[in-house]
Amino acid sequence: MGRLQIGVVGCGIAARSRYFPLLWKLSENFAVARLCDVDSAALEHARRLFPEAEYYSSLVDLAQARGSSLDAVLLLVDGDHHDLLLTLAEHGLPTFVEKPISYTRGRAVECVREFEVRDLPLQVGYMKRYYDSVGRITEVLAQETIVSVSVDLVHPPEDAYLTPVLGHGRQATSDLGAFLDSQTSVPDVASVLSALGVDRDDVGLKRAYFLLATSAIHDVNLLRGLLGEPETVSFADFWNDGLAGRVIFSYSATLTASLTFAYVETAGYEERVRLVGNRGRWSLDLPSPYLPHAPAVIESVRGSSNGLPVVSSEPVSLVDPFETQLLEFRNAVEDRRPPRIDGRDAAADLALVERIVTVAASIRNGASVVRAGREV
Repeated sequence: MGRLQIGVVGCGIAARSRYFPLLWKLSENFAVARLCDVDSAALEHARRLFPEAEYYSSLVDLAQARGSSLDAVLLLVDGDHHDLLLTLAEHGLPTFVEKPISYTRGRAVECVREFEVRDLPLQVGYMKRYYDSVGRITEVLAQETIVSVSVDLVHPPEDAYLTPVLGHGRQATSDLGAFLDSQTSVPDVASVLSALGVDRDDVGLKRAYFLLATSAIHDVNLLRGLLGEPETVSFADFWNDGLAGRVIFSYSATLTASLTFAYVETAGYEERVRLVGNRGRWSLDLPSPYLPHAPAVIESVRGSSNGLPVVSSEPVSLVDPFETQLLEFRNAVEDRRPPRIDGRDAAADLALVERIVTVAASIRNGASVVRAGREV
């Protein structure tokens, strides 16, 4: 195939901080043929980086243009991608799309169907699955008897981890709660929440759904990638107006997993993956998504010496996961095959989010749950 002729839809923060630098680095593999953004300033910035590219303010115009040939599209805009994906499928364009594929499972399934009936690759940007350190943890899971897996996330305001990369954030202050409320009132989302048994006055659970379906969907996908589908969602609760929560999954009689998140106002992104096994313990700290070259070390505790645990550290390579997933997309387009993380995977994430919220809603609505040894 040679260089993949691509269109980039969305020239904002994600493109500027992560994808444009990689497209420069991987210029032997990718040629940016078309650019699209409704923000004229963002588009002008992108044009300076890729002066030979055609530029458009409309996705339809980009897809229908008869100028340079186009092999595929990187869809990097914020928000629900349903309508944009249907347009790209209609025009026969293989697509890499940043998460989330959609805000709801039903609309995600519709997108997947439209790409599959046309035999078009659809890859979803879950870069955490491409960390070499996550690959090493996956090997541990295959080799050891693990009884517990936990993913713990502390998420600061977005500007707090954009600034080290770009020198600034989005240049705007936003009320996260107000934003979440505006999104959960969108008719399609509101309809799904009602169907899941969420009380219309339960602001916290509504916000939790949206965070799980859009931001923490990365971590839902990470757990599914490590362990597969859980047998049951054993427990789910959310507090601090939905900005913090804990979910417990059961995979078998001998294996459970948990996902805990907290969206906070202080800077400093933190995420730890921890495995507890019969013969050892392993922990890994993942860096901010915008600082993927941060050092990655897996710490392990195995065996004992003179009655003390034996602690060791294993450095893992610093290959950029964004680069790895872009090359995966190129190969999928060239071979006309499903990528490793495709639309079906993303739709399955949203199905699990629905299970989580259904359990949380049933607990809030009075279903029996055991806490601290007492049934309440």
